[in-house]
Amino acid sequence: MHTSILANTSAAGIRAINSICTAKLNRMPSLNQKIHSAGSTGRTTNSRETTIPNPDDLEQPQQNPSVQDINNRRPAVFKNSLHETACVLIFTLAVGCTSIAVGNFQITLDHLAKDFGVSGGTLAWSVSSINLANASFLLLAGNISDIIGRKNCIVGGFIWFTIASLICGFMHNYIAVVVLRALMGIAVSFSVPSSGGLLSSYYPISVRKNRVMACFAAGAPVGFCAGVVSGGICAEYLSWRASQFFLSIVYGCVSIITILIVPTDSKVTKENKHILHRLSKLDYGGGLLITAALTLVVFAFNQSSVPVSGWDTSYIIATLVVGLVMIICFIFYECHIPKRPVMPMFIWKSRDFSLAMVTVFFSWMCFNGVLTYFSILYFEQILNYSPLHTTACILPMTICGIIVNILAALVLHLVPGKLLLSIATASFAASAIIWATMDQHTSYWRGPFEAYCLAVIGADLTFNVVNMVTVNSVNNELQGAAQGIFQTMIQISTALGLALSNTIVSQKFPQFAKGVDLKNPQEVKELFHSFKYAYYFAIGAGGMGIIVSLFVKVGRSGTDEARRKKEEWDLKNKEYYEGKTETSNYI
Repeated sequence: MHTSILANTSAAGIRAINSICTAKLNRMPSLNQKIHSAGSTGRTTNSRETTIPNPDDLEQPQQNPSVQDINNRRPAVFKNSLHETACVLIFTLAVGCTSIAVGNFQITLDHLAKDFGVSGGTLAWSVSSINLANASFLLLAGNISDIIGRKNCIVGGFIWFTIASLICGFMHNYIAVVVLRALMGIAVSFSVPSSGGLLSSYYPISVRKNRVMACFAAGAPVGFCAGVVSGGICAEYLSWRASQFFLSIVYGCVSIITILIVPTDSKVTKENKHILHRLSKLDYGGGLLITAALTLVVFAFNQSSVPVSGWDTSYIIATLVVGLVMIICFIFYECHIPKRPVMPMFIWKSRDFSLAMVTVFFSWMCFNGVLTYFSILYFEQILNYSPLHTTACILPMTICGIIVNILAALVLHLVPGKLLLSIATASFAASAIIWATMDQHTSYWRGPFEAYCLAVIGADLTFNVVNMVTVNSVNNELQGAAQGIFQTMIQISTALGLALSNTIVSQKFPQFAKGVDLKNPQEVKELFHSFKYAYYFAIGAGGMGIIVSLFVKVGRSGTDEARRKKEEWDLKNKEYYEGKTETSNYI
């Protein structure tokens, strides 16, 4: 009896508790809906009891994607993967524009020399003019691109380059050819920093960005090889003029495609009415100073190897001194006068950025300033190869360059950048040593082939690592200026390397500047030995690159650590970006 009373009491208590719980649940609509939505698969005790859902049928909470996963997604500005790939290729063609033009012209130097009757330092102007003009205007062009829109600068640069190439092909005056080559360099100065700035703003630090930047970096060395191939074919079967027409056709088509598919800068679209106001605040004084300074310095070194000039000529010394003084004035001016300098000196406070720029300066002086230029002269003047035969000798650089860039894209987030940079600079020096120590008739596979492969390994790895340092050193609003500094270092080191190496060779073999009789075996032999002194200079430049690279502290790119350092850098320099440069007012 007591047992039955206890059971009835317990049952009544349970029903009371159930009633209270049901009333509570009815006051919670969202939870009540979830519980009753599972009624078809749930368990019930009676009609008055709450439906209890089956735990297996409840939706499991989703884990939030990591920052790395989000950053590795395709940027929203691209409609699909095909659109993204096409835009990246266009930007790669932009950074390769100078290299294509230089390679396209270098392979036709022998034909150009015969057509216009020039040699030595005078002949070098046809190559160095595009690098000099490019370097002189890159800083100002990078700032302009941040204001009027990077896409606008890319399109304008491509169209300008197309027209200049077309006109150059019709010229029958050597000075006119050099001037038009300089105009091509100015056109490129607008396209390159704009392309790098757009890519940097599209992609946050991630593995995907590493791969995109590796493709972008391939534009320089692979572009040079593509220029050599196209120029060699044109020179062999048509003339050097045909190579200029080829460039105008290619970049004319690229201009149209760029207009159609490259996304427009959203910020520029919103602030279109303020463009003239922002342009009026540009540092034109700094742009004029650096342009004049670089022109005078390179002019002095180039003219020193011309027979009618030389270091005994007073105006050569005068232009060099004035150029160096103007560089000092430029640095002082940029530090104290303009509110938004054409070269933000605060960027140089980043130790790694400064050392990376010095490294790329010596590396490209060795690579484009000596190795590529004199290697082509070696094949065409020493071995008397045709342009097409010379092209075949240089072709392995293209294949090796593509392979190295693919590997770089795969390992940038795994291998410290410092190690890659050390390997790159050592490769430059090793390539120069091979050229300096080989005989006149050394087997191609035991000399030039190895040297070319090492040189392109150095170029690709250096460009990838230093480009990553550059884009991570500033915020998105100053990407154009940072890319301008990076590209300026490449172009001015190339122009100076060409000028200095030609001066060295002319001093050791004066006939080089006057014109060598390539049918005279003795003169050809002396010419070959004079080239060795240019390679010794390249070894010195490569060695300096090795020493400086040892002090660069660059970790793995695309990792959480790299992202954290970038955020700390942006936060630390926020006052400078928004105050010193008045970024918030007109950028």
